[in-house]
Amino acid sequence: MKIAYFSPMNPERSGISDFSEELVAELCKQCEIEIFTSNKNISNNSIKNSVIVHSIKDYYTESVRKKFDLAVFHVGNNYQFHKEIVECFMKFGGVLELHDIALHHYLAEETIAQGKQNQYVQIMQYCHGEKGRCRAEDFLAGRKTAPWEKESLEFMVNKHLVDRAEGIIVHSEFAKQTIRGIRRDVPIYVIELHASELKMYTKEEKDKIKDKLGIPKNYLIMGAFGYASKEKRIVQILDALKKYSKHNKQFYFLIVGKVAGIDIEKILREYGLVDKVIVTGFVDLDLFKEYMIACDVAFNLRYPTQGESSASLARLLGMGKTVFVSNIGTFMEYPDDVVIKIACDKQESQQIYEGLLRLSSEIQAYQERAYRYALINNNLEINCKKYIKCFSNLIQNSIEAEGFEDKLLDTIFDMKLTDSSYVDRLFQKIRFWMES
Repeated sequence: MKIAYFSPMNPERSGISDFSEELVAELCKQCEIEIFTSNKNISNNSIKNSVIVHSIKDYYTESVRKKFDLAVFHVGNNYQFHKEIVECFMKFGGVLELHDIALHHYLAEETIAQGKQNQYVQIMQYCHGEKGRCRAEDFLAGRKTAPWEKESLEFMVNKHLVDRAEGIIVHSEFAKQTIRGIRRDVPIYVIELHASELKMYTKEEKDKIKDKLGIPKNYLIMGAFGYASKEKRIVQILDALKKYSKHNKQFYFLIVGKVAGIDIEKILREYGLVDKVIVTGFVDLDLFKEYMIACDVAFNLRYPTQGESSASLARLLGMGKTVFVSNIGTFMEYPDDVVIKIACDKQESQQIYEGLLRLSSEIQAYQERAYRYALINNNLEINCKKYIKCFSNLIQNSIEAEGFEDKLLDTIFDMKLTDSSYVDRLFQKIRFWMES
């Protein structure tokens, strides 16, 4: 089988870029892959030297499209990285791989930021009916705050994409059931995010990495990984660490990723944590993983959620790390004895603090359970086989559907049932049966 694979790729600084690099390298062992991306000059030489890389506009040529059995479009909530991918998907259709089920940030950048307020209202109405239209108009008129601030899962604005899809891949049961409520007739596949490496590192191996990074060996090392925004609850974590520092001063907290929307230096001064927190800024994937290896405890909190899964969480579990997650959305699916769940309420900081106090007696048990979970659910080789099976099923379904449609049309014409009003009534009945 031959797959057209649409995704951001490094040097585009996206978690989906990292995810795709690892997945493509594995998929290439079992099927033909050609990459379509906004920046053809991808930075991963091993991918570049082994896979044909196209610009997305190449797919607009019919002779190019005909080469492929299936086209898979990876879509996330970042307009910058997914704009061309979404435009191509909406024009030609294909398999939609949703990394976020709520796409309101994307829509706001696509419409409002471009001065296309009417288009924003139209899409809100298409996706959410009159309720969506009224909510959009209230926001644009200044009567209400932005819907994506606290109502992301109520106004997900993904129906126009979901309706265009021939098949959908998501990364959690939560996402599957949500999409199933929007469209019942489309095939939906759940494949958890992978960890490229599944390994519990020994103390000696961790100490070697700590030496390289300049991190003390005998301290408790905690970290938050990826884009560090207020939604990742960085302020709440720091508030908990302020309290925790009264009980244990032998720790460091690593913020590994770009910090946005937070005056981090001011907060560190106010909380007395300047000497306890290391902010790395953006780092490449190899260094990103090294900081994870050095870590003992990680925070993967987020509120509000966009219905997303977390590649960082998969990596952390694959290394056997103790991880705090927000008890919301996809993260509720993880077993309670694998991750430490924190409620998204006014007691959030206090719960983090209390969780840290309990960890001295529980940390090793959490690490072992996390690793065992990842071996089954986040294994790249196993997940790659799931993708191949998914692709095969979708290709076969497409062939069977085309054959069935041809036979149905032949039968209708043979019976001379070509009256337009009759055909319209027949279509309405078929749609009713499909939706009931």
